Amino acid sequence: MPKKTRNKNKPVNEAKIHFSLFAALQNMLSTPLNRLFDRVEAEVVLANRKRADLVLYKEDRAVLVIECKRQQGNKEVRSIDTLSSDVISQAVGYAAELGSPYFATYNGTVGSLFQTHQEGVPLFERNCKIFRDLSQNHVN
Repeated sequence: MPKKTRNKNKPVNEAKIHFSLFAALQNMLSTPLNRLFDRVEAEVVLANRKRADLVLYKEDRAVLVIECKRQQGNKEVRSIDTLSSDVISQAVGYAAELGSPYFATYNGTVGSLFQTHQEGVPLFERNCKIFRDLSQNHVN
């Protein structure tokens, strides 16, 4: 029987993206970051039956909602751009429903972090932090 090899051009499954991020966040619980959150849950069901990919909690209060997206093949698609209005709108909706002060979007390589509520500042005019290649801890 021929040995199976992984096709490096094969798109990464969205579940694998948020699982690897979930595992990294779980590992962070034993670092100084544990002051920021004490629990992380995947696939949190919301009132509208939709699911938030990852939610970080501190003392049973949602503090960060993360929406993960994946690339479809080798195509560049706007739906995985962490600064896409569609992706941001989806994530902020989940964060608002859960009462989380922060939300993020993540595509396996780039993450964008936002405040859920910022009085007097429209959503798409808020400052955000962009994280590139999270395995190397680069922050812009």
